[in-house]
Amino acid sequence: MIRATDLTGLGWGTVDPRRLRVEHQGQVVPVSRVEVEDEAWQLIFTAEPFENVYTRQNVYFLRLVVSEQASPEIPLTLFPGETSTESTSLLIPIRIEENELYFPRALPGRTWYWRSLPAGSSAEFEFEVLDGAEGTAALEVTLFASTESEAADPDHHLLVFLNDQFVADQSWDGAGLYTLESEVPAGILQTGVNILRLETPGDTGVPAEIALLDYFDLYYSPKDRLGAGNGPGETISLNLVPAVLTPDLTSATNAADYIAIGPPDLLADLEPLLAHREEQGLQTMAVPLEAVYDQFAGGLAVPEAIRAFLQHARETWSVAPRYVLLVGDATYDPRGYQAPPEANRLPSFFVFTEHGGETVSDVSFAQLDEDDLPDLAVGRLPARTPEQVRTFVAKLLAYERQPPEDWQRRVLALADGQDAAFADHAQTFLDQFDGAYEGLLLAPPAGSTEAAAQIWDVLEEGVLFWSYFGHGSVTQLGKDGLFTAEDAAGLANARLAVMINMTCLAGLFSHPTVDSLSEAMLWNPDGGAIAALAATSLTVPADQQALSRALVEALLENPGGRLGDILLVAQRGMAVESAGAREVLETFLLFGDPALKLPSGAN
Repeated sequence: MIRATDLTGLGWGTVDPRRLRVEHQGQVVPVSRVEVEDEAWQLIFTAEPFENVYTRQNVYFLRLVVSEQASPEIPLTLFPGETSTESTSLLIPIRIEENELYFPRALPGRTWYWRSLPAGSSAEFEFEVLDGAEGTAALEVTLFASTESEAADPDHHLLVFLNDQFVADQSWDGAGLYTLESEVPAGILQTGVNILRLETPGDTGVPAEIALLDYFDLYYSPKDRLGAGNGPGETISLNLVPAVLTPDLTSATNAADYIAIGPPDLLADLEPLLAHREEQGLQTMAVPLEAVYDQFAGGLAVPEAIRAFLQHARETWSVAPRYVLLVGDATYDPRGYQAPPEANRLPSFFVFTEHGGETVSDVSFAQLDEDDLPDLAVGRLPARTPEQVRTFVAKLLAYERQPPEDWQRRVLALADGQDAAFADHAQTFLDQFDGAYEGLLLAPPAGSTEAAAQIWDVLEEGVLFWSYFGHGSVTQLGKDGLFTAEDAAGLANARLAVMINMTCLAGLFSHPTVDSLSEAMLWNPDGGAIAALAATSLTVPADQQALSRALVEALLENPGGRLGDILLVAQRGMAVESAGAREVLETFLLFGDPALKLPSGAN
């Protein structure tokens, strides 16, 4: 429902509602009726339920058509679970759902759950019904079984009680989604507060039994059908905001070698970097993220909008972008179940991997044709605040303006002592340089407590590249904690390195509350790294080596070039026939500016 008063202050003045047109994703939405009383009016239309893994908001556009000319567009934001249709059904559905548990190894697009139900546990869930049911009701409980065992068939067992009354006893076998369906006898469902209890007896005889509750649905006929408030037919809550139509990103007259995409408050502090790139001969453009959403995704805040924009720019602009800097943090919780809003400044694509399950990938932004290889040099500045942008810009300008020095011809390879193979991988990496750079191998033994201090000393002396081979996690290198995010935050090395993490998870910037090791290196104002190549998931060393080899080959072909160009050549030169190699391609991301100019002293 849209009222005349909703348009106050948006510069439309007096509006004839008969000239309004509602659109959703480029399609005209039929208006069911316009109600007019005196000078006031309200326009009523039907909005469909909306589901998207990247956003909880749906967007409708309102256009004022006057002599075939449209006024500035206004997206109408609709929140999920609300529709404007009037219910005529006698059966009222209630979905009870919370998203408190992130389980990336579940299913693509279904990684958020309510509660873990291990064997021998019991959990209660309280919900409210405004009108008690007449007669029987129906209950559906949807779970994801995360375990399976050959020791028993079936290997899962669940008991269901509603308001302390037994409702269902069901067993099933195997991992995956399962929906329990049961009839609820008359008189059990109550007006007001109800309690659903789920019990897992743990009597199947398997070594481990775990199911994750997703949600449960109730279907019932209310005593007061006209007053039922749990079903469809609720008035939509609208948030009217003028669409961002400038700059016109569709125009073929646009020209930019280098574009930065992000929220306006983060782009503002990027201006010194854009000016620096212009001085180097690159045409630049700052692109407001909302303009991309409005012009390429019907206002939806989805990463596909950015890729569609880049495809359009590549095909139609007079000068097509070669470097893309994504400015803003992303999270594996873009719908905001647990993450704060600032964790989702610019969403990343979700991809599903063999060992790590769901994770994020920025490589997908650059895959603009049918070969699935990146076509642009893309880097991410995972900032949440303007202060972080300022910190990074200051470091980058100082880095590129420094005179050539001898330390820029040194390369450090750090090996995890937990496995002798890691030292071999590190030495192989150094041997590839074949004297073009001075190589330094640091391989502390397993259990070493001195590695962090040794790394500090080498970084203070200065190296162009610092590469690590071994086990890793989001916040540390090696099971022994050879180097941690806390160590990174304490560095005071004026000579900044490019960090290459041939390990797992050191680039998982999508965690909503924890900074990854790579982020800690970027945000350190007194040192750290100038850029980082790191993974957002779990991959094996054999597949990682395909990228490290290709990276060194590309560097030797273009010493002193731009980091994004070197990485792009390496990515496109990788053999990605196997699933593991393809996952390395998708999940190893560049954190920093893809147009970073390596020091001329590296020649």
